Amino acid sequence: MKLDRSTERRMVSGPSRGRGPHISLERRAEPRLPAVDGRTWLGWWASESEFATVGSLVLNLSRGGARILTPTPPAPGDEVWLKAAKAAPSDCAVGEVLEVSPTGDGGHFVRVRFDEHCPDDLFEAITRG
Repeated sequence: MKLDRSTERRMVSGPSRGRGPHISLERRAEPRLPAVDGRTWLGWWASESEFATVGSLVLNLSRGGARILTPTPPAPGDEVWLKAAKAAPSDCAVGEVLEVSPTGDGGHFVRVRFDEHCPDDLFEAITRG
């Protein structure tokens, strides 16, 4: 029995996206969520005696890390502290800067991996507002 081209293609490729189960290509153990209120403070030791703090904006956040927009970046490998503008001072996440890349308009994207899971209060403040 000879099949027409479209029937043969459907048999090989499976059901269309609208009809079949969706298979996620998420590679992270902890998927990132978009920030609802991403206003934060990012801090790091700029030298042995100077702790730098800048206002920043979390673009997305997971329990394991974040992507942050900041005007002044820390260096890759730096240890950083992230605190939501609305959170208590004790609700901060500590992590390592994995990558810094310029935005093209003077800002910088900073990728951070947290040392431990993001605290619940910080996670809720950023992802739920």
